[in-house]
Amino acid sequence: MRNSSLNFNLKKRRESMKKVILLMLMFLLLCSVSVLADNSSYLDDSSDYNEGELSEVFDPVEPINRFFFGFNDLIHKVLLKPVSKVYGTILPEDIRQIIDNAWVNLKAPIRIVNNTLQGDIDGTGREIARFLINSTIGVIGLGDPAKTEFGIEKSNEDFGQTLAWWGIGNGFYLVLPIIGPTTLRDGIGLAGDAILNPHNYIYTNKIASVLYLENTINNISLNDPYSDIVEDTFDPYVALRDAYIQYRNGQIER
Repeated sequence: MRNSSLNFNLKKRRESMKKVILLMLMFLLLCSVSVLADNSSYLDDSSDYNEGELSEVFDPVEPINRFFFGFNDLIHKVLLKPVSKVYGTILPEDIRQIIDNAWVNLKAPIRIVNNTLQGDIDGTGREIARFLINSTIGVIGLGDPAKTEFGIEKSNEDFGQTLAWWGIGNGFYLVLPIIGPTTLRDGIGLAGDAILNPHNYIYTNKIASVLYLENTINNISLNDPYSDIVEDTFDPYVALRDAYIQYRNGQIER
């Protein structure tokens, strides 16, 4: 009888552990898909990139990084770019911009918290003002009157920058599958931002994943300088790596 009871308890614990592990995996997957939508901002200003001025980057796992770069590049060329072109022909640019505005507005907590953690009270105030204006006058963030009418620009602060502000260096360079280029520090920062992202709590996992993919395609349809960086270069991997590092250094120095 005792053995039966013991076996039942062990089985029950195993089932509980399986559920916990499954929930953790689902959370990590959701964070990854969230980052897929958010981690392309380093491409928003490709004019800062100069291939002739390569940064020295600590890249001890370059063979692995190159493998995932090739995988991500294939996904971009075969799936994301063609779909974004069709998507862009179906939806007018104004509609796509409205969709982007709504996503940016809902992610205001990330910018508010990170401005605060960096001691930038003025930045925190501006982000709160942007959120209130765009959520009301801008109709739940569909418009951006905070910028167009009041001249209040978003700050683009994230947890990776916060860690840098606290004195933590880049660590080594990483290319993650689907997510793309990052560093050890910024990778930790991405996880922190995913926790602060309201999208991860509003929708179910399946709906959130679909919406994040749609947002990624929407972003590419609006602005896709990725091809300009990697095409017609001697080494696309190095070109993208340097573009990312230069962009992040520029963000931190501002």
